[in-house]
Amino acid sequence: MDFLDAGLARVFAQVPVDPERIAVAGFSDGASYALSRRLAKGDLVRDVLAFSDGFAAPARREGAPRLFISHGRQDPVLPFERCGRRLAAVLAHSGYDVAYTRSAAATWSRRGSSRPHSAASWPGRGGSQGQPVNERIAGMVVSVAQARITPLLRERLVPLPEVEDPDFAAFADRFAQVRVVLLGEATHGTSEFYRARAAITQRLVARHGFRVVAVEADWPDASKIDRYIRHRADTPFPNDTFTRFPTWMWRNREILDLAHGLRAFNAGREPANQVRFRGLDVYSLDASMAAVLDYLDRVDPAAARQARDRYGCLSPWHAKPERYGREVMFGAKHPCEEAVTRILHDLQEKQLAYAAQDPDAYLDAAQNARIVRAAEQYYRIMYRGSVE
Repeated sequence: MDFLDAGLARVFAQVPVDPERIAVAGFSDGASYALSRRLAKGDLVRDVLAFSDGFAAPARREGAPRLFISHGRQDPVLPFERCGRRLAAVLAHSGYDVAYTRSAAATWSRRGSSRPHSAASWPGRGGSQGQPVNERIAGMVVSVAQARITPLLRERLVPLPEVEDPDFAAFADRFAQVRVVLLGEATHGTSEFYRARAAITQRLVARHGFRVVAVEADWPDASKIDRYIRHRADTPFPNDTFTRFPTWMWRNREILDLAHGLRAFNAGREPANQVRFRGLDVYSLDASMAAVLDYLDRVDPAAARQARDRYGCLSPWHAKPERYGREVMFGAKHPCEEAVTRILHDLQEKQLAYAAQDPDAYLDAAQNARIVRAAEQYYRIMYRGSVE
């Protein structure tokens, strides 16, 4: 994040920039990071738009950015009453200009006032109502056009054939020498974007030696696809795979086709030269605890009994982990950080013995133990950061 801020500062120093027309926006964890970073360094970018945020935990507070927070009432992962609404109230009470919307209704206005304001309005300065948000965004778009970015895009854009064309992903050859290529899609759940991403992935794997596909998914679910593409399982989607929200993001035909292609690539290859499929998310508290215990039951029953006792600290909240953070925050529950960290340390201390039996199974268990620790921290900080 410091690197990104340094890059922005350098650009702002070299190019005339109107700070009133610059904003940082994020969704879900991206919203939490946007809020945390801009609260810590609010003099670089004035406006922050946070959609479905979970928390804000700035290392320090600097400047006075204006904040627009929006949260859906039916959010099944980050409940609005415990995340967006609570955080908006805390920040408004702390003196920040906060506009908060929940569907079509706003509940907080500037600087902690209880006076409601339109969901489409941004709090202004000196008591003024301010400029409607949609007009501000339109103004940003106009300023970009005035910067003559359209001719620049026309000069730099590369025409692409249809996704089904064998040469569709040829443009990715220019990234052959880099270590990491970041791929996304403009709209989650769109078949064309998923197929384009798969074509680029398969070209980078087959022609340029990339061997890890890391995705925004839970590790236990992604590991099922990993086992399939490395010929350690017969199906990439067992019945219990990708059942947590959002199921449609990964359990679909396009990902199945990608899994078939990667499995064909791995056929006959030495394990060290096979491509792997890994998940990056830290929300699989329940599934990851179960995976660790299942592994220890097989290789070290005594350690499994001890780990089961330690994970018992989190068991009451495994289905609703956000409630754990609430209980800790308000003193009704002692943190489980030490217990879950001890399990990870025990696995690491016995790595030589465990990995000698099955290195892949050990890696999976150790990573799941890391995820349990990260999830415990995440759900605890979700509340602590909101209050602090």
